[in-house]
Amino acid sequence: DGGQTSTKITEAVASAKEAIANADRKGKEILDKLVSKGSKHTMECAATIAAYRTAFSACARVRDIDKLAFHAPWFKDFYKRNYDALMIKSIYDNVIDDVDKVRYWMHCLRRGARFGAPKRNDDQL
Repeated sequence: DGGQTSTKITEAVASAKEAIANADRKGKEILDKLVSKGSKHTMECAATIAAYRTAFSACARVRDIDKLAFHAPWFKDFYKRNYDALMIKSIYDNVIDDVDKVRYWMHCLRRGARFGAPKRNDDQL
């Protein structure tokens, strides 16, 4: 029934947006502590991670109901932020482990095009 599906998606979207807001709120609350203390092995961090997992599950429920839901701006924004964070984490891990000479690559980027880095394309973005 169309009315039931409409109610289902409306409730799922509201739940997902609330879960995202809750996770983001928890993330902001612990950010300063993470920067100053550096420890991510706290109850607050575990609660924040759990909140983001809840948000992802809520988004997955929305996507299960409506396969095109990922086109919604709030959905795209949440996933883009997390994709970007994963890319940064991946680069960080590769720098720490010096995977495929990433340290040299990052060094070249830091020093500029004169030392082998590609030219910046900020004006094309």
